[in-house]
Order: sequence, then C-alpha cells, then structure tokens
Amino acid sequence: TDSHGNNANTTQIVTITDHIPPTITGTPSDMIVHVKHKSGAAVTYAAPTATDLVDGSVPVTCTPPSGSTLSIGSTTVTCIATDSHGNSASTTFHVIVTQGHQGGDDDHKNNGDDNSKNDDNRDNNDKNSE
Repeated sequence: TDSHGNNANTTQIVTITDHIPPTITGTPSDMIVHVKHKSGAAVTYAAPTATDLVDGSVPVTCTPPSGSTLSIGSTTVTCIATDSHGNSASTTFHVIVTQGHQGGDDDHKNNGDDNSKNDDNRDNNDKNSE
C-alpha cells in the first residue's frame, strides 16, 4: 500500500534446478594383487563415498563390485554416484592381478604366517603327481 491507499500484489514463481553432480571422495588407490593360480583373485576394497549439495549423502555403485573375482591382468573399477535430479559423478581406479610367486597366499600379501610354505608344498606335490 502506498501513501494514497493504492494496493498491488504480485506472485512470482522461482524454479531452482540442480545441475551440480555429487562429490565423490575416498577413491581407492590403484592396487596390485599377486596370485599363484590362473583362476584370478577375489578382490575387496572400501567403496568411495559421495555427498550432494541438495541430497546430502548419496550411494556409490562400483563395477565390478568389491569381492568380485578378477582375472589376471588389469581391471578398471568404475564407481558412479547419481543424485535425485540425475546428476552423476564417477571415478575410477585400477586393480592389476598378476600371477607369480610373491611369498604369500593366493590373493593376499604375506602376513607373516607360514601358509605360503604350505601352498608351495601343495604346488610342488601337484607338479610331482602330474
């Protein structure tokens, strides 16, 4: 209302659109896994996390997932986070599975136990029985 008693009203619609993807943190470093057998290795890793300005915490899906058996060679793990508005972010890391004696159990670094000697004996027994 102005000093002459005139009134005016207006309505305004404001639309805010989210175009900002989530932020992914905690991407694992590239890793090397040594195995003795050609069957590959079951590889586990801690998945990264993601936060979004609008949604807060959003899930991260990695492919292949943690715990998958990876073949000998290099595998790229891709992790994606998508917010409720369809904005996506991704990150990658590499897992390299090598075959060869590294002094440890299959799929793991030698943790100081004597299982690697038992595995070596089994491997030698397998070769001797062929």
